[in-house]
Amino acid sequence: MKKATKLVSGVLAALMATSAFTATGFAAAKTPTKEDCDAAGEQKIYFQFPTDGTWGDHNAVKVSGMTGKGNVYCLIYAVYGNEYEFFNSGWETSVCSCTAEDKDAGLYSYDINSKMTVTLDEIDPATGKKKKTTLYRFMEMNPDVDYGVIFSTSANGGYQTADLNMTSECIGDTVQLVSPIQTRENAANSNKSDYYSEWKNHKDYKLMANITSTGKFVDGQFPAHQPPAQMLSNKLKEYLTNYINVGYFNNPEKNAAICDKLGVTPKQVYDQYMADNAEFIEGATIYPGQPDDKIATTDDAPVDFIKYMGKDDKGQPKEKKMPSPEAVRTALGVTDEPTTAEPTTAEPTTVAPTTAEPTTAEPTTAEPTTVEPTTAAPAEDVYVLAGSSDWLTTGWDPAIDAYVMEKQDDGTYAITVPEVEAGENNYAVKVVKFVGGDEAQKEWYGVNGGNLNYDFMVKTACDVKVTFNPDTKEITVTGIGVAEPEYPINKLVAVGSGQNGFLNDESWAVDSEDNAMTEKSEGVYEIVFDEVGANAEYQVKFAANGSWGMNWGLVKGTEAAIGTPNPAQYNAEDNIVFTPESEDEYVKVTLTLDLSAWDKVTKEGAAYTIKVEPVDEPTGPIMGDVNGDGKVDTADATEIQKYSIDLPTADGFIVAAADVNGDGRISILDATCVQKYAAGYTKGIGNAGKVVNPV
Repeated sequence: MKKATKLVSGVLAALMATSAFTATGFAAAKTPTKEDCDAAGEQKIYFQFPTDGTWGDHNAVKVSGMTGKGNVYCLIYAVYGNEYEFFNSGWETSVCSCTAEDKDAGLYSYDINSKMTVTLDEIDPATGKKKKTTLYRFMEMNPDVDYGVIFSTSANGGYQTADLNMTSECIGDTVQLVSPIQTRENAANSNKSDYYSEWKNHKDYKLMANITSTGKFVDGQFPAHQPPAQMLSNKLKEYLTNYINVGYFNNPEKNAAICDKLGVTPKQVYDQYMADNAEFIEGATIYPGQPDDKIATTDDAPVDFIKYMGKDDKGQPKEKKMPSPEAVRTALGVTDEPTTAEPTTAEPTTVAPTTAEPTTAEPTTAEPTTVEPTTAAPAEDVYVLAGSSDWLTTGWDPAIDAYVMEKQDDGTYAITVPEVEAGENNYAVKVVKFVGGDEAQKEWYGVNGGNLNYDFMVKTACDVKVTFNPDTKEITVTGIGVAEPEYPINKLVAVGSGQNGFLNDESWAVDSEDNAMTEKSEGVYEIVFDEVGANAEYQVKFAANGSWGMNWGLVKGTEAAIGTPNPAQYNAEDNIVFTPESEDEYVKVTLTLDLSAWDKVTKEGAAYTIKVEPVDEPTGPIMGDVNGDGKVDTADATEIQKYSIDLPTADGFIVAAADVNGDGRISILDATCVQKYAAGYTKGIGNAGKVVNPV
């Protein structure tokens, strides 16, 4: 079963997308240095990449002849109790890359003390560019801290191991797949699977217990120190404000079942949430939820929520959202009124033993009988509907006796759902087959038999007929008020492994403003990265409206070709992976997503293009550098102020570089932009520091 990220969490991003727990940036209390890493020395762990085809063709793993590193990755993260917040290097970025110790044998190593170069939000006044700062991914293993580890690869479409518990005792040990091969649901994406793994020599540290993005508890070993209640409270914080996953967690009965698995009460989970987030909750403004807003924006959430200042994966401040205390109480079914039951005492009862007299039966001899064999008719398959709960009462939990489709004379199956109301949002449906009428054996069919939902709209209330062809796996939806689905796009963002200047060094930031694409023509979106490190592997997807609800990625089984259009998969499992090769250190990368021919029913027809070019040489002065000394500083601000009020300026004043805010005139506002730029601000600086191309 193939696997590509994500999602951190955002997972870890999102993601990331994929870990059960979140690792964040460094806290201000302590930032690891090169000296920290040198003092700790080499801290390697190893991974045995399966060479038997379990993860595809091992020869597809690419290893650099210069560095010895390949597209096999390791992510180590602190789960609970870390002394200072652990640096999240980003999912499958170069700093996570493992070294091939023995390529032929599939043995790879990873040194925990790795460094990475990131671009922080600081501007070098001398060059007008963002500064590249070296940060160290360092973990001083503490026996009172819980850690987790994942190994993954982007080769062969992508695979990853499930989250495995880890301590300092595991340094030097090897992670290997469990035999026989087993998989379980990925924490961040229920359509993907993670592979069971184990430590070769420390089998006491097992796969972690987990709660998936669909609200399922996955059995495993609990971290040694993390309160079990925190496992669920963290998930509620992450998913109750997410339009895609909120339905799985805003459910008291389902959460009560998870609490039973965790060995806690819903009240304990609520108390844990309040304790963990007290600094954000006290005095916070509660913003009203927009439960019907299916076009998720960064300013909306499906439940009442709080905005708080968290951190991005570089440790930089970033505004985030979390559900309000009342929203968490509702999801857990916690009430204010405690109930006290009077103790009851039952009278003990004594049952007198009884002794039965033995009986002896006379033997009997029966004449042999011969039973003619009979052949039972095969059980009939049952086809039913599953879909969005706004038009099907059973929602995505199909029942064998609800919305049952009838077999037609032509071999198809059909059902008419009466009086479906008109709606502003798309309805979704799949067909579910109960094989042989067995409720335990279900097969799901979406568009053309795949995983994608069949979406449609109802413009005017009508009866809706759904037909399914079991031979072609084709679904059709008809009705006098039925119309094509609509997918409004407010913002399209390039999301992926941000590093070396690609994606502005933001990893899996689905709501990024800096990586928002420009609509160049109807349905055609583009973004340009002027200076990206060459000869490194990058991953990307395209996400709409600040969430993963609508995204485009790699068509399974294809590879990204540079400089030519590639087909793009809607809501893809796999990321687009590419390496811009060049003799130069940096290249210019242009990403284009063309949705102009995208079919909204079949979800086919989208295409992406990756263009790699040499970095543009500056062709003009720097915006804000009006005195032409190669710097943008307060001296320029002074000259702009003089010019704006008709005072004499220094010789050689460059008028073309003075309209810094681009409003068509030169004023004190332009001088203010330059002052902010010179002070290191990144907001309110207009076009300061950018190259001017005068006409």
